[in-house]
Amino acid sequence: IDETNFVEKNKEGTERVDLKIKRFENQIERAIKADKLKGRESPESSQDTINWYQLFDPTIWAYKVLIDKQGKNLLLRAYQDKIINDKHRFVSVVAANQVGKTWTACVKAIHHALYVNNASILIISRSEQQAIMILDEIKWMMKRAQIQFDTVIGEVENRTELHIEDKEKK
Repeated sequence: IDETNFVEKNKEGTERVDLKIKRFENQIERAIKADKLKGRESPESSQDTINWYQLFDPTIWAYKVLIDKQGKNLLLRAYQDKIINDKHRFVSVVAANQVGKTWTACVKAIHHALYVNNASILIISRSEQQAIMILDEIKWMMKRAQIQFDTVIGEVENRTELHIEDKEKK
């Protein structure tokens, strides 16, 4: 994406993200309607009609789980969807200020921590102030979504850890 094709790529990407979200929402709506027709009130009864593996897509997961600062479902932009779903080991993003790079990194970090067993996510920042801001943003995203975590202040003065425990561990 560059200045010559931005408008077309942005429109194309927005339609792609909207379609992903709409497909998932339609599956949920159909399952609820089917349950009502069958006289069942429990949403668990229609789980087989919803493809829950779609929640492995961080964009769909963020929309269904995370809440933005205005109290709405967190809807990522098209370029954020492209970045967050990149499967390469290293992803380099060169973009202007205030376009959502930090939010994208926060969503990716939380999603990775929750969906990858024994995941360790290291977030390094150029300045201590920025590192603190990113960690605070992650904490607030998790609090708004009611994701349980423990904060651990490390032995080193400038390190903080967030621990997310797997509730299904035995």
